[in-house]
Order: sequence, then C-alpha cells, then structure tokens
Amino acid sequence: MKRGWLLSIVATALVVPCALFGSLLMLTMEMVSGAAGGGGHVTSCGGRGGAPSTALTKLTVPTRTSTSSIELSAGQLQNAATIISVGQSMNVPPAGLKVALMVALQESTLRNLANTTVQASLAYPHDDTGHDHDSVNMFQQRPSAGWGTVEELMHPEYAAKAFFGGPAGPNNGSPRGLLDVPDWQQMAPTDAAQAVQVSATPSAYARWDKAADELMSAGGAGKVSCTTDTVGGGGSWKAPNGKTGQDLVTYAEQFVGKVPYSGACGSSGSPTAGWCCTGFVYYVYHQVLGIDLPSTVVSGQLAMATQIPASQAQAGDLVAWVGHHIGIYDGNGGLIHSPDWGRKLEHAKSYDFTIGGAGPTFYRVNALGSGSW
Repeated sequence: MKRGWLLSIVATALVVPCALFGSLLMLTMEMVSGAAGGGGHVTSCGGRGGAPSTALTKLTVPTRTSTSSIELSAGQLQNAATIISVGQSMNVPPAGLKVALMVALQESTLRNLANTTVQASLAYPHDDTGHDHDSVNMFQQRPSAGWGTVEELMHPEYAAKAFFGGPAGPNNGSPRGLLDVPDWQQMAPTDAAQAVQVSATPSAYARWDKAADELMSAGGAGKVSCTTDTVGGGGSWKAPNGKTGQDLVTYAEQFVGKVPYSGACGSSGSPTAGWCCTGFVYYVYHQVLGIDLPSTVVSGQLAMATQIPASQAQAGDLVAWVGHHIGIYDGNGGLIHSPDWGRKLEHAKSYDFTIGGAGPTFYRVNALGSGSW
C-alpha cells in the first residue's frame, strides 16, 4: 500500500459568490443569467437569502506531511478566490497562482489576519489575529519591511497585488513580489515561495502543494446552481429637499472612471484626491440631499439607516456588505461604488457578490423618512 495521508478540506457554510468587482474565481458555479430593467433579476448564491441548490462541501487532497484535516470557511474560500482573481487580472500564470495559494495557506490558512501588536490593523475588517512581529494579512506582510501601509495591507486585494508584484504591483520590485524574482517559473513552487517570503521555515510551504492544486481545480469537482431574486423596480424615492434617489445616482455617474480609490475617505470638499467606499457615499449624499453620514466607517453609516428587503430597494438606497464595503444602489440591479486600491469609481452592473463571507443587504437612510415613495 502506498504511504501517504489525506488532507480533507471541507467548505463549511459554503457560499460561492457569483461575482466580485469583475471576475472572481468561480470555485463551483453555474450562473443563471438575469435581466435588468424595471425590476432587476440578478443571480444569487447566498447573501440576500438565495441559496445554492447544490453545494460543493468537501475536497480531499493528499499531503505528504499532515495527518490532520482542516475546515475552510466561506471566508477562507473567498480569500482564495480573491488571490486567484487578482492574479488573473495581473496575467499571472497558473504556476504563480499556485505559489500564492501555498503561501497564504501556510502563513495564515487563508485568513486575513490583523496583529495584536499592530493596533491600527485591528480597525480594519479581519478574520482573526496574529502576533508575529508586525506581520498582517493572508501573506503575513510587514509594513516595516515596505510592503505597504497597515491600511493597504489589510485589504486582501492589495495584499495579493503586493505578493505578485511585477509591473502592475504596488511596490516597484522592493520588496520584490513573485513576478520580480528572476526565473521564478523554473523554480520549484516551494523555492519560488521562499524567494518572496524569506521565511525561517522554507520547507513548510511544501505541505500545501496538493491543497493548492485542489483549490485551483475545484471548479471541475461539481456545479452550483444559483437562485434568482427579484429586487426593487426602477423607481426612486423623493427626499425632503425635493431630490430623488435617481438624482443621486445621476450625480454620482459623473465621477465613474475618474475618481480613484483612496484611504483618505474624503469630505464634502473636492473629490479629486479620491474616496474610500464610505467617503464616496458621504460625498454624494451631502452634495445632492444635504444629508451628512459618517465618512469613514461602514457601521457608522448603517447606524443612520434602516435595513429594507431587497424587493423594496430603489435607486439611491445603500447596498452594504456589513463590516466590509458599501455603495449606492442604481435601481437596476447594480451599484456605484469606490471598489479598491488601484481602481477608480465604478458602476457595477451587478451587486451580487460576497466579501469576507458577507453578502449584500439594503438600507434606506433614516433622514429620508419624511420623503415620499
């Protein structure tokens, strides 16, 4: 009998996203296309209550050194999807995606880690905490080593871009990412991983070789059919100052593709320096409706709003991934939002994706209560 052990990777409470800011890895998904207009029909694999009709629940992969099993949550699988999606957007070949997954599995088991010794990191969405030097995120990148600011590194998309590096990376080769390593494609995956990470235990990455392969090929293991939800129609409310939700959307449109994402969440002044997601919402609500929402914290904005069913959502309402992200619903199945580092304000045609395991929910600002619908 051939020696070897099996590592079981179980996706518990799996929610597979149908989209994430563009083209997330679809681990196991078959989308049901929807129509927008009037009432927007959008596909859903969870988040707003839609559920997969069939879910991939277990991946069993061999490993040479482990006798244990590990359960990957929906959030961990989402992080794997983010790594692959970012890598694909940077034209990283499959071998490079595998190296990144091996590193993230070893460094954090695919969790976005804050650090108890880096207090600033605790202010950002995170899956758990670590305490190794000033290392943070899935790749355990250190602000003091030049990987980025704490704020930047706590965003999984930025962390993945920094790991891959190269011409599209944020650090110009210092510290070097995978694509900055000469002849990395001729190296063994563990050696390529070590060339980036400079770990005290370089052999540790090898245990995740097969697990990374399995994550990358999981799309062939089964299919998930997404249900279809109907969201609110194309109408909009009228605010106390006479402006409508559609006025809000129309005003926001002028900044699409122009204003960059920025950690400086902005104010009621000029938007040219950029917005974080909450800064964008604050600015537009202030300019059009004269309503001031907190500009820096998603939870602060939602504290001034009331959750509503998706079926009641109208143009100008808030669509949020609680604890992670927020944007403005366009009334037609999509949203306008400030998505991520290195990108500009976007009008996404679908709001149907998950972030950190959270799906979209809708809110109406309480100050609109005296308005009409």
